[in-house]
Amino acid sequence: MDTWLWSKTKDCTGYLKRCLEKSVSVGSFEECLYCEIIQDIDTPFYRKYYDQRRQLLAGMKLTPPFVFFERIKEFKKFAALKTLTDLTQQERRLIIELTAGLEEYFYEPAYELLETIYPDMAKYLGNDLITPGLLPDNVESYYKRYKWHKPTNTVSGEFINTVSEFAERKGYDIYSLPSRNELVSEMYNDRSAIYFIDCMGAEYMNLLFSKLRKLGDKFDITYRVGYCSLPSASEFNRDFLSNRRIAESTGLLDSFKHIMPDHITGILQELSFFDELEEKIEKAFGGDTERVILTSDHGSSRLAVLVRQTEFDNKVDPEGGEIFEYGRYCEGTELENKLPTAISYDEKLIFADYSRFTQKGSPTYEMHGGASVEEWLVPVITIDRRKADASSVGELMEYSIKVLTPSVKKNVRTGAVTVRFEITPAVRERVYVTANSRRIECRLEIENENNICSFDYKPDFKENSIHVSVHIGDPEPMFYVKIVKPIAQNKGFDI
Repeated sequence: MDTWLWSKTKDCTGYLKRCLEKSVSVGSFEECLYCEIIQDIDTPFYRKYYDQRRQLLAGMKLTPPFVFFERIKEFKKFAALKTLTDLTQQERRLIIELTAGLEEYFYEPAYELLETIYPDMAKYLGNDLITPGLLPDNVESYYKRYKWHKPTNTVSGEFINTVSEFAERKGYDIYSLPSRNELVSEMYNDRSAIYFIDCMGAEYMNLLFSKLRKLGDKFDITYRVGYCSLPSASEFNRDFLSNRRIAESTGLLDSFKHIMPDHITGILQELSFFDELEEKIEKAFGGDTERVILTSDHGSSRLAVLVRQTEFDNKVDPEGGEIFEYGRYCEGTELENKLPTAISYDEKLIFADYSRFTQKGSPTYEMHGGASVEEWLVPVITIDRRKADASSVGELMEYSIKVLTPSVKKNVRTGAVTVRFEITPAVRERVYVTANSRRIECRLEIENENNICSFDYKPDFKENSIHVSVHIGDPEPMFYVKIVKPIAQNKGFDI
């Protein structure tokens, strides 16, 4: 290996130096790159050497050797996870396999570790990027718990009770949000195009924030969530596409969900599906398109499949009613008074929990057609091309900024911080900021000749400050805000 021979003749430090000193051949060098980290997993230097190792492995594009997996196969879960990266399919599969069966008590330390070893999975599981107020608090909490049940491949009685409580309220929590059709009609104009992804539920909102954040340098992005039509099947949810320009329409995500043989393969395919979304959205701005609306027909549910053949599998005799979508709904409403968790809509009974009408056949990975939260809610994301003269709110003017919150603390309930600042002279139109690469519209109060602007921001776990650029004037004002963190607690888990 040229890299190994070259490295032997160069001055080097850190993890690479350690591996070279212990290597006598190309093969032993590669084994060292993978295995040497094992002795660091419980030391203060773990993260330093892990990052150096990951950078080396990414550059060399190596395949993990058999001996590496043999070394870690008897490790406890957290110890084994600390040795893995998301650079190869083998390692990604093992990461998901090792999270299977984790109890809720371990979600937080597992999430913090996933932020390092498998960031895309952490972004899917987290709510840290979601704008405060985007979802009702109880719906946001629901998603946080639902998403953890997917990689852990578990069903808990506590969460089943939560699902039933939502179902018995017959959509009360969902109807506090606008419908997807309403949002698309509000945002669509003659220079818009729709980017349609079949079966993309609102469970992906945090991951979408992460994947699209770089677009914030060129585009204004608005994130919304709406409910689809019931039942949550495609034939009832394509009307909003009629007579509108379609930039892209893909059913690939939907096909994954119907054919995946197991939850590990399913999650891997789901996460990889979004890898190139940013580039694809940017390419959708062809011709006179000034706005792209990213949305879907419906979501889907893993747990509606997972409950089958468990103590939580509630099968209901349809008593002659015609059944659809593996029992998620039936024609006719004669049984309505007997089914407190079913919603009567358009002469159909649609289960809002994981109950099902008895029917032959079984889905393998996920399903839809019902009215559970994850089936019912979808993203509606508007991406607007930023006009070259968009800074006309302060064209060629210089503004002064007074930071009113030089340091901020997280809200205990929402995990967000509120940043406030004053602009002089006053701006009479919308004010946007970019806060650590996220573009956000400010709330605006005009007081005499000044503006008081504020915005909410959910920091990543590792962020200690917020770099804010205010998109007015020339040059654009910038400032920093310090994030004050609570005293850290020791999370020493032996699992």
